[in-house]
Amino acid sequence: MTGALVTNAGVIPVEAWLAALVLRAGPLAWWTLAVVWLLAAGLLWRGRRVPLAGWRRRAVPAMRLLVLLLLTLVLLDPAWRREEAVPGMNEVAVVVDTSASLGVRDRGAGEIRAGQVRDALHQAETGWLPELAEVFDVARYRVDRRLQRIDHLAPEGGLSFDGVGTVLGEAMEAMQRRGQHRPLAAVLLVTDGNATDAALLESLGDDLPPVHVVVVGDDEIEPDLALGEVRVTETAFEDAPVMLETAVAAQGFGGRQALVTVASTAGEELARETVVIREDVDRQPVRLRFRPESRGLHFYTVEVALTGDDGEPDPEAAEAVEENNRRTVVAGRSTEAARLLYVGGRPGWEFKFLRRALEEDDEVRVTGLVRLADREPRFDFRGRRGESGNPLFRGFTGDGAGAGAEERPRYDEAVWMRFGAHHAEELQDGFPDLPEELMEPFHAVLLADLDAEFLRPGQLELLRDFVSRRGGGLLFLGGLSGFAAGDYDRPLWRDLLPVVLGPGDRQPAPSAPFMFELAREGWLEPWVRLRATDDDERARMGAMPGFRVFSRLGEIKPGAAVLALGRPGAVVEEVRPGLTGGLRFGLDPEPVPTAPQAARGDNGEVLPLLVTHRFGRGQVGALAVGDFWRWGMKSPAHRDDMNKAWRQMMRWLVSTAEGRVVLERAGDRPGDGAGGLQRWLVRVRDSSFRPQADAAVRLELTAGDGREVLRSVVARPTADEAGAFEAWMSLPEGGAWRLQAVATGGEGERLGEAEAGWVEEPWFDEFRELVPDRQAMQRLADRSGGSVLEWSQLERWARDLRQAPVEHRRTVEQPLWHNPWWLMVVVGLLAGEWWLRRSGGAR
Repeated sequence: MTGALVTNAGVIPVEAWLAALVLRAGPLAWWTLAVVWLLAAGLLWRGRRVPLAGWRRRAVPAMRLLVLLLLTLVLLDPAWRREEAVPGMNEVAVVVDTSASLGVRDRGAGEIRAGQVRDALHQAETGWLPELAEVFDVARYRVDRRLQRIDHLAPEGGLSFDGVGTVLGEAMEAMQRRGQHRPLAAVLLVTDGNATDAALLESLGDDLPPVHVVVVGDDEIEPDLALGEVRVTETAFEDAPVMLETAVAAQGFGGRQALVTVASTAGEELARETVVIREDVDRQPVRLRFRPESRGLHFYTVEVALTGDDGEPDPEAAEAVEENNRRTVVAGRSTEAARLLYVGGRPGWEFKFLRRALEEDDEVRVTGLVRLADREPRFDFRGRRGESGNPLFRGFTGDGAGAGAEERPRYDEAVWMRFGAHHAEELQDGFPDLPEELMEPFHAVLLADLDAEFLRPGQLELLRDFVSRRGGGLLFLGGLSGFAAGDYDRPLWRDLLPVVLGPGDRQPAPSAPFMFELAREGWLEPWVRLRATDDDERARMGAMPGFRVFSRLGEIKPGAAVLALGRPGAVVEEVRPGLTGGLRFGLDPEPVPTAPQAARGDNGEVLPLLVTHRFGRGQVGALAVGDFWRWGMKSPAHRDDMNKAWRQMMRWLVSTAEGRVVLERAGDRPGDGAGGLQRWLVRVRDSSFRPQADAAVRLELTAGDGREVLRSVVARPTADEAGAFEAWMSLPEGGAWRLQAVATGGEGERLGEAEAGWVEEPWFDEFRELVPDRQAMQRLADRSGGSVLEWSQLERWARDLRQAPVEHRRTVEQPLWHNPWWLMVVVGLLAGEWWLRRSGGAR
């Protein structure tokens, strides 16, 4: 049997209706039923003798039979059996979103969303909600920046729509935990669906109690302009080392222009970008670059506004809300200049021009260590009798064959020249042997035209630790003794290099000049580029001179990035470095041929010029060019480009070097304070950059201006990591904040400090999205076994919930004959049968 019955509980299949119907009659009732049907048979037989004609002759027996059927049902004692919730044993949670985003007015609506919610909940408190409370324990909650239980769904009961934040994820997580300990039958959630912790909401498991959602608001809102997420990237690009990426979202302003600006805390505008609003695009990306006014941690304001005819912000432009037009971001630069150690195998032009380029940069300082002479066999006739020191240094360190002469470099030692040392003892004996001589003073090392044997095994291990443990940068330059020609295909060097050198890489590079060309990955790295647009960058590379000193780099390692290529190309002119004056060190190369046949090179090879990869905490690069200086000889403009390229390359090289104190945000958790609790982790290292556990660490919290210390907390050592210290800090609700970690040693000496900044803007997060997120709420309802409801469906939902499967329920049987309708139907049938007989002429 198929079909359905329509009842107050909804549409019920006939099969389910029959299954819920039970007959409770005893054995005596069945014997009585048999007698009744014998009497019925007699009545039907007698009814055939009734002198009636037409339809009355058939209707009268049928009505008598129907009366007997109804009486039979009464004798069988029929009852309707159903399952229902035990009153007071199950709970229903009503969670109402009271965040400020419900103050938005939908297009064409007479009142704001919060007013609609107030009216609907007022009707619920006087209608279906008290009836629901007769069966369920109804718990009322409000949710904005936290979940809070209230007494009544009215303003006087705590229902005010002024909360900053919508933590629906935390609220549903709390309902999930509550359902594990209490019989939670259902959760009714009233919200616009825009959660400020959407990631947590989506990550909740499937063991949620049934969540039924009433989505508030329409998809059409008043015209509005908003900023999207703002991402700040600090690069080595010299002209604009800070890059800011965001997006402009607009509704109802198609065709108009919007202006996005970046300003310092003092109000100085640093960058701007104009966007033409398109209605067919949800978000239009915007990218701004600017240069911070000084080193250190800085806060900036990013703002979007509609413009007038003059291209400036229009003060008369009206929007749905203005809280989503402005954001504060933080960007930090090192408070002190980084140090680069240049180690050259022979005097050359590269160090000269690199040093000149970095003189214009306050971010990187260079210290040079240039080898003037390699080791030589010692012969007595080269000096005075009994003299072991090199006579090249006679007169600088002492007299004759005395103690001073013994301190001079020996014949069997390399002769080094130092440039830019910070003190007299620094690098006095050449490349450092001790960790404290390399690890702490320097942030990067550059090896130029130097054979692999220049480092002893202990020094090579120190260099590997410098990169992997300290996070320092290491750059190899090509040259006569670079890469395979310098025997770098040895086991100890193979891990460091981003390439795998082979026997074939010892062959000389093609003799034709090679043109510099960016590879695919190079176009994406700001520190490799010198121009803002692709066309300008191509034009700049096309005008560069060709390079002639080139090293083969072999096979690229997995995970390494090829940023630049060397491609054979024609060279218009070439300037000899001897024409510029200054120290020449005997280098005076011949001009590069400019004929077309020389431009193709040997077999037209295209070889990698610049390759990089990560090594531990640091990074390593390989630049296969040995005459990078040739670029700056073409013209003053090319000299400026070369200097800029050196500065950007060195900024990238030192960017991964960490200090002895590292501060990082390790997690958050809700707390009693307005902003919850944050976990901060501080790692302290000694001069060898190994964990230092005997340190004392203090954290000081200030506002963005850094003037007044608001809180000071002592960090405690962690149990799972040596040299790591942690602290939990409660924070205010919102604003720009600066946190400084200061580490001191066992004797009170200052080991170092680190600084971090962040911004909490709950107002922006609250108004980031104004259109209701119906899809997220539908996913939540489907995952939990609930539904998405309209306001008009709530009363019926409350009735249906009584028969819903809950933890504490009981079986109820309701006798069907305990109903006045049964008697009225029987009396009516009997009266109708009598009237038919009388009207038909029968007695």
